Amino acid sequence: MADIDKNFFEVLGKYIRDSLKNHYHRHKRFWNRLLKIGLALFFVVILTDRVVMPIIVKHAWDIKVPEVVGLTIEQAQTKLKKADLGLKIVSQIYNPSQLQGIILSQIPEPNSKVKRNREVRVQISKEADMTYVPELSGVSLRQAEISLADWGLTVGELAWQYADTLPENFVVASLPEVGTRVPYGTAINLIVNKSPASDSVEVPYVVGKYMDEGVKILTDAGLKVEKIKMKEEKEQIPGIILEQSLEADTKVPRDSEIEIEVSKTD
Repeated sequence: MADIDKNFFEVLGKYIRDSLKNHYHRHKRFWNRLLKIGLALFFVVILTDRVVMPIIVKHAWDIKVPEVVGLTIEQAQTKLKKADLGLKIVSQIYNPSQLQGIILSQIPEPNSKVKRNREVRVQISKEADMTYVPELSGVSLRQAEISLADWGLTVGELAWQYADTLPENFVVASLPEVGTRVPYGTAINLIVNKSPASDSVEVPYVVGKYMDEGVKILTDAGLKVEKIKMKEEKEQIPGIILEQSLEADTKVPRDSEIEIEVSKTD
């Protein structure tokens, strides 16, 4: 019985192979054409998936970022919305040359390419942090500098005027006046008493200060910086005053000339 079953399956297998072989030879052109079509479709699918679709997607989603610097928030939002982009405020700083709420900078930069719906991060101008001009009349110039610093302000230009009710180098008045509301960092101009009976000034000590600061101190004291000599100092920060020609704390005629020596590097 087992031999009969074995012979049966062998005969059946041979019959099927022969039938398929005969069928292939009778329809060889059909099967070759079908195989070629299948291979062509396979390569078309691969090409579309790996090459064509990425190009289509990239061009469909790349957006050119418009420039929004100098616009208000509302104007920028309208402009970005038309480009399918969003807006995000990341910081605010005071800029005296710009009104409050104006965009000062943006990331990504204008004309760069980004994906649709991306947020453009911006920095906008804000209202200045305000402070007040303190009472400066009747105090020494040095005390006025300290008081202004305590209020977040700086010393501006100095004007000299004689007032017989005040000692020399005491503040007569300030511009803006006391109590005026001003932004932090504002330079306050001072009118300082100069006695007509005294044509001498005290030489300030400026060694160790930066050149610009030292020159201002000497000029405000009534001296003329006649010469600035640069000296190479490898161990010193560039721009530091190393020496002054007039001895500090001595009295000299007003408008006396003074020379300073300033550090420099190669």
